[in-house]
Amino acid sequence: MINHYFCTYRCANLVFWVKDLRSFHLVYGAMDILTVAWSWFVKRTEQAYVFGRPTKSYVCIFIAFLATSFLFINLTFNSNRQHQLNPTPPQEPQEPKGTRRYDHPLSILITAHRDESVKLISKQSQTLDQAVTEYRRRHGIDPPPHYDKWYSFMRDNAIPLVDEYDQINHDLRPFWGLSPAALRSSVSAALGAEDFLIGVFIRGGHVKSVEGGALDRGAEWRRNAIKSAIDPFAYLLPDMDLAFNMHDEPRVIIPYDQLAQLLEHSRLNHNAHVSTRDTWSPAPVELNDSHIKPQSYTPFMDYAHYFTWPVATLSCPPDSPARLLTLDGTNVADVQDAFTDVLRFVSNRTAFTDVCLSPSFKDIHGFFNKPNAWDTTHNPIPIFSPSKISSLHDILFPAPWYLAEKVTYDSSKDIEWHEKHNVLYWRGSTTSGYSSGGTWRNQSRQRFVEATEKPGTGLIYHQTDTNDWAVLPVDSQEYHSLFDVHFSSIGQCSDTDCADQSRYFDVRPQDPYDQNWQHKLLLDIDGNAFSGRFYTFLQSRSLTLKQALYREWHEDRIRPWVHYIPLGLNGSDWLEIVRFVTEDEGGQRLAQEIAEESRDWAAKSLRRVDLQAWMFRLLLEYARLVDDHRGELGFR
Repeated sequence: MINHYFCTYRCANLVFWVKDLRSFHLVYGAMDILTVAWSWFVKRTEQAYVFGRPTKSYVCIFIAFLATSFLFINLTFNSNRQHQLNPTPPQEPQEPKGTRRYDHPLSILITAHRDESVKLISKQSQTLDQAVTEYRRRHGIDPPPHYDKWYSFMRDNAIPLVDEYDQINHDLRPFWGLSPAALRSSVSAALGAEDFLIGVFIRGGHVKSVEGGALDRGAEWRRNAIKSAIDPFAYLLPDMDLAFNMHDEPRVIIPYDQLAQLLEHSRLNHNAHVSTRDTWSPAPVELNDSHIKPQSYTPFMDYAHYFTWPVATLSCPPDSPARLLTLDGTNVADVQDAFTDVLRFVSNRTAFTDVCLSPSFKDIHGFFNKPNAWDTTHNPIPIFSPSKISSLHDILFPAPWYLAEKVTYDSSKDIEWHEKHNVLYWRGSTTSGYSSGGTWRNQSRQRFVEATEKPGTGLIYHQTDTNDWAVLPVDSQEYHSLFDVHFSSIGQCSDTDCADQSRYFDVRPQDPYDQNWQHKLLLDIDGNAFSGRFYTFLQSRSLTLKQALYREWHEDRIRPWVHYIPLGLNGSDWLEIVRFVTEDEGGQRLAQEIAEESRDWAAKSLRRVDLQAWMFRLLLEYARLVDDHRGELGFR
């Protein structure tokens, strides 16, 4: 059977011919038609051979599918080629609004994402009825009970992007494949294992108790942050138990075969959903208690300080690039290689952080090269985590680090853009994972600092005599002065590896946090998981350059190329991006504009009430998920 990821990979290669993204999506759709047709034909043929020879009708229907699909592809290609080769009348290629044909590729990319962001904001629902209609269109069922109360909270607090909560439904979708009783039982078992989880027990419209999480490891402030975020709307929630992850690293990875079954059951449950009431069911009898019940076993396995790639990709399809090998035993190329040039700008953050499409990640990120801690489970347990990589199945929520405002921004200590140093600045520790046996060379923070401290050959864009853009190899030592990126501490390593890193890197003293605001460009980069500096960087008058594999709750709200500049993991784009925004006149102007836009947007969308709005909606959705009569529940 042709797999969805196989189609993605092959279609990506077709982009070189069809040239534009619209045609790519059309071809992708055509390939999906072929996939469905072929799968159906194979299944029918196998069944027919069990009971006799395949009938003519099977063959005829398959041929019709095939012919239709090829006709669709042919029309797509011909239409695209006629537009490119025989335009009537002659006209310039369509560029994003506000760009010229020979603008720098980064300028074109930024303008395109800005236009997309403006469209997203302009099409948001303006009334409750519109929001309900849009919810049904996106998710195929009615919103959860008390959706109107959540909508009022949104409007009362002027929270933007009313409709952009798809991440919640995406995270919960696999768990719709299990019964509510099974989900409640799995949460109870996980909390009882006392494996670095915080249990939140809601009873009678209140957060009755918060337990677990190891008090000696910072649990108390996390408990308080979570409780205070839920308290304002707890009166609208039914009795339920919640499990919050205290580890930096995410916890849940469901193997592919099991995930496929869960998603199919989820689809069937959604299709059977018919809303008849807008009130929660009575509390299940097992929720009479409101404390953690100790268990004799743990569903978690400890992979700390191990090479985790084979485990972290278990949810990927068997024939996805992450799990395929070439004949010589090496991994296949990343899918992104097929539709980007050698600089590999992060044109689509979702695609560029998809673990299943990116075999190269196993050699360049610390999560796959001995994470400092990783207690994971293959059981479908609904656990709330602050961040995760694409192949894991934790449920994202605003990190307690943000809720507790552990790092704050003081605008009185910031300075104007023109007064800042025109360099990229970062100070931090070697917390990309645990290092032994030299694995620090394959961890993201060490790779970035090495590239800036030990210059070699870099890549930049060069404009030719014909005004086209070509990639030019250069000695990156020429641009060394644009980087002030150094470690301030060495840790999470064996004695030998700590000593090796101390000798190899130019370790500097830790600067006061407010020192960040003296620089135009600030680097935000993954540590053991998400980086807790991100929000303060966005609030400042500086521009954030962010390298991250981990995804957070705000992915649809804080947009790359609009509010920050994304950096790829492999490093091919780092030099050109920094050069462009520090030395190119147009790049300097765009850098200041993005810094100003991020500051303005953060003031509107990263307030405490914005985080609470996400928690409010998330827990309404989760409450329906674990309700024994969820198939009848919905706001109408």
